[in-house]
Amino acid sequence: MTPTSVVVRRFAPADQHAARALILEGMRDHSGFIDDTLNRDLDDIELSYADGVFLVAEQDRDIVATGALVPRDDDCGEVVRMSTLRDHRRRGIARSLLRALIDEARALNHVQVRLDTNIDWTDAIAFYDRCGMIRVPDPYRGAARFELTL
Repeated sequence: MTPTSVVVRRFAPADQHAARALILEGMRDHSGFIDDTLNRDLDDIELSYADGVFLVAEQDRDIVATGALVPRDDDCGEVVRMSTLRDHRRRGIARSLLRALIDEARALNHVQVRLDTNIDWTDAIAFYDRCGMIRVPDPYRGAARFELTL
């Protein structure tokens, strides 16, 4: 059976459990543990991201990736909660999701998109480099910051 194509769409309340589990699984893959006190936004994604846009990528009715865009000021949106299931990586899914988030930023009249990732997540850093995001000086220790002018 050939898998269906991936559909990127807005988060729906029925996605809560799967989206939360996917993000936490990705964090556990990278760090080896999860600190639930640092992830309270995932307890109610719809409420936490009501001022932004939370997208999911779905394949064969399963959520395989997530990403969100949150407003940081009038001109900038920040990409957060990008995560792709391990066995779905390197298939262009995250790239499609990031592209959709950038399109959302343009529709909201943002002039810039930025994101931070952990400095030791070399696969994520390489991904953002390949997607044309520009690495800028890190305002925080332990983060890699990227920006894109729209």
